[in-house]
Amino acid sequence: MSEPRPQPSAARMGRQYAFSGALWSLAAAGLGLAAQGQLALGVDAPIAALGFGRLDVAYRQALLFGALSLPLAGGLLAACGLADRPAAWRTARLALRTWNLGLGLGLLAILAGFMQADAWLAMPSLALAMIWLAALAWTLALRTCLDPAERPLGLVGAAGLLAAAGLLLCLGLGALLMASVSGAGQALAGALIARGLPALWALPAAVGLLAAMLPEAAGRPLFGRRLAYSGLWLWSATAALALPRDLLPELLPAWLSRPVEAASVLGLAPAVALGAVLSGTFLGRPAATEPASTEAGAVERRGWLWLLIGAALALTVGLLADVAVTGMARRALQFSTWSPAAALVPPPGAAWLTSVAAAWALFGQSESSGARVRWLVSSAFGALMLGALPLAPLALAEAAAGASDDLLRLEAQLRLPGLLAFAVVATVLCESGWRLHRAPEAPGPTAWSRPVAAPLAAPAWLNASTALLVAILFVSCLLPLADPAMSTPGTRAAARQIAPGSLSADGRDIYVAEGCIVCHSQRVRDSGDAAFGLPMALGDYVGGPPLAGLRRAGPDLAWAGERFDEAGIDSGPGGDSLAASLLAERLAAHAAGGAPAYPWLFERAGPLPAGRALVAYLNGLRSRAASLPAEASP
Repeated sequence: MSEPRPQPSAARMGRQYAFSGALWSLAAAGLGLAAQGQLALGVDAPIAALGFGRLDVAYRQALLFGALSLPLAGGLLAACGLADRPAAWRTARLALRTWNLGLGLGLLAILAGFMQADAWLAMPSLALAMIWLAALAWTLALRTCLDPAERPLGLVGAAGLLAAAGLLLCLGLGALLMASVSGAGQALAGALIARGLPALWALPAAVGLLAAMLPEAAGRPLFGRRLAYSGLWLWSATAALALPRDLLPELLPAWLSRPVEAASVLGLAPAVALGAVLSGTFLGRPAATEPASTEAGAVERRGWLWLLIGAALALTVGLLADVAVTGMARRALQFSTWSPAAALVPPPGAAWLTSVAAAWALFGQSESSGARVRWLVSSAFGALMLGALPLAPLALAEAAAGASDDLLRLEAQLRLPGLLAFAVVATVLCESGWRLHRAPEAPGPTAWSRPVAAPLAAPAWLNASTALLVAILFVSCLLPLADPAMSTPGTRAAARQIAPGSLSADGRDIYVAEGCIVCHSQRVRDSGDAAFGLPMALGDYVGGPPLAGLRRAGPDLAWAGERFDEAGIDSGPGGDSLAASLLAERLAAHAAGGAPAYPWLFERAGPLPAGRALVAYLNGLRSRAASLPAEASP
């Protein structure tokens, strides 16, 4: 006789999502260790599929869409009473399978060299469409569980639905812009993924999960509930407006740059408020029931004080940035506000740890595995925090002028302990999840199958928050596309044009396929880069992908071909010159610093056809001379 099929269970479905997230965490750890190990140890990849760029891009995708997102999604389903809805249970199971299939196909395509021109939106359109459809199915399952006519919509449900709206909007708009626009518009598509998903999907989902877990674990009522609603509302508004920040600020229209800059600083206020809600719940007075109305009022007043403190901090940072003497000092001040969180390994570290905590809460129904996972999560948190301390100034160095080869290798070495801790935690999560998956379901209700006791949240609040999110995303990521500067060629647009079907066009495709966009930028930034020429402008990117990069870990390539001209070396357009030979030699051998080699593109006798195309593309990057007056050119 065949075994009976498992009955719908909130805990069981949550564990399936968390187990999938743990598997993707383990895969991401392997990809990250292989990539960073190449830089830290100076080892060359034997084949193209194991090249540093491809591994690093795949690592980012596995982290964001698998290790981070799936445990959060499963925890929200479990916390919102999935067991009461068999139809929603089936939809959630279909969503999980589609999500895993789409992510698996996307990672295989990246390792095979089929990727788009953005490190965070690199998966092919088919894989992104599958993940978006899976996210839509998951949202429908979550919405079915949250029927306001049957029970109040609490903070957990409100945060979950707001996070679902952020997930669908950022992923859908990002994929649509990447496929339909060119030039600076593709940078906005990257912002929707690189900044939008962590800020508008992961953080609200994490807040909702913690609102469900902390009162249960600490035996205390939720601290500052109205403050939590206000914090979520303000966070969604400021984060949506600040999405283009730190990616390509020079590609923003003038009318949008200042609001984006202000929103990025004002986001400190709701962040501090939400932190006060969660920490206040854990540190508050133990209570088995809801606090009396007088006590609740005092709690709310203390919570609003934290919001004012956050606003004061934001105002202080903004004023310091405004009075900074140079543009780079202003950018450094703003960047330092968030660098400790951004430097955690793996990024974004805080949201990933919350995701792991959600998995631990689901696995914690087993005392032995729960204790082990709790200890390992605490150890991993300590390792990531220690890694953040030295990585934060390195991130500032990269933002200022680009890290040298020695700093690049040091950064890779510092990331290895955090990745090892990440791999250990992921392994234990996989083992614990598999054991609990095979164990019989415990009788009786659990904390994850009971309706969550939470304050009333009017559907009007959620509808208004979603409408505000849509409106601000329209202003920050869609309205700039209508700016005439987006389609008017700039002074350097002609120098950046590449004829379709040419050798350089093939080289640009190889540049993208090898993941070079991870480390190298192609942009002259603000006054801190005055030695490289005038800052890039909107019109300079008309007619092609910006390929500006996320950070400057390796040398900037905006005018790589002109460097050979300045050295007195003739760099001809065909790629057969001495300049091309020197460039090919550097790419064929592991450099003295941390730059990886590409032996599958070159051989002893000279570049292979693909290597020759890549060298021709890099040798033709010329944007400096066209941006400077004749007398200022070197």
